[in-house]
Amino acid sequence: MKQVGPVLIAFFLMLPALSRAANVRGLLSIGGDFGGDELLKVKYTDGSDASVLAGQGFLLSGGAVWQVAETKGQACDLQATAGWKYATIPDASNQDIGWTRWPLELLAFYGYRPAHLRLGGGLCYVVGPTLSAQGSVLNGDFKFQNALGEVLQLDYTFGAHVQVAGRYTWLNYHPESLPSQTFNANSAGFSLGYLF
Repeated sequence: MKQVGPVLIAFFLMLPALSRAANVRGLLSIGGDFGGDELLKVKYTDGSDASVLAGQGFLLSGGAVWQVAETKGQACDLQATAGWKYATIPDASNQDIGWTRWPLELLAFYGYRPAHLRLGGGLCYVVGPTLSAQGSVLNGDFKFQNALGEVLQLDYTFGAHVQVAGRYTWLNYHPESLPSQTFNANSAGFSLGYLF
């Protein structure tokens, strides 16, 4: 994670300059993903339980959209983003859990401008997936290998700036300590973005 921080900071500092370039716009988005195998299950004293799933999490990301070509209301875009993805469990007096990832995505889109729709897909590369635990039940960081996956996304733009997207990600995680074990992190998600 120490190596990821400076890269992401530099990336976000470059966004205003990128957005002023020809045919390039900045993009900030917030969203969430749901699904995947159960990584951890915690039982509460009242008998209830909570799980952390491999694909779930709150996602905050930023990047740039480059319009490569446009003709007669149709367009081709390239979109690159870097983000922070996080999931946890409901508050417990004796246990904290955090599931942190840093996803990088490069997607290509076909856009039909009259309908304000884009459909596209591409690659995601997840850096530093780590399940962190502090408490009386479980302690320590459980690290997973960086992972490469695929993303399919459909989005709609309101006016010139607000974007709503639905997406599906295909991805697997392998623990660093046991690379032969596989956790399915396939997930469905949504995001609300702002183009500038």
